[in-house]
Amino acid sequence: MPAGGRTPRRQRDANRPPPGWTRSRRSSYGEPAAHGARQERGATTAAGAIVITLVAKIRTLDGKADEFEAAAREQIGNVKANEAGKALVYTLHRSTEDTNLFMFYEQYSDADALAAHGTTDHMKAFGSKLRGLLDGRPQIERYESLVGV
Repeated sequence: MPAGGRTPRRQRDANRPPPGWTRSRRSSYGEPAAHGARQERGATTAAGAIVITLVAKIRTLDGKADEFEAAAREQIGNVKANEAGKALVYTLHRSTEDTNLFMFYEQYSDADALAAHGTTDHMKAFGSKLRGLLDGRPQIERYESLVGV
């Protein structure tokens, strides 16, 4: 500690979060955050709200990829029809190296939109269609945007 017992202002400011960071009130997939959750920053909408990004990796059983893709295409149509303005991006991708590996890239306008997505009738129906198609549980990760064009 420097003479006088005080930390220089420049060093104190370096320990503060950057402008625009806010404490997350929700953890991944819309659940309440644990006590002491770290601060997050992310892309913001024009209104200044944090955009929530999820990546869901899904592996299908051999011979079930086409059936999964058909169900996922239907799900995307339902999200487009029923969650406009809340589900900002909801895109399905397929691995070029493993035809049984898929990825959903999803962006939501806020934590409430993400939480609501998980409770929609079309999401419940999609979950029912996945029975017997997947090789294990989907891997879902939440991301924060840092920079982009």
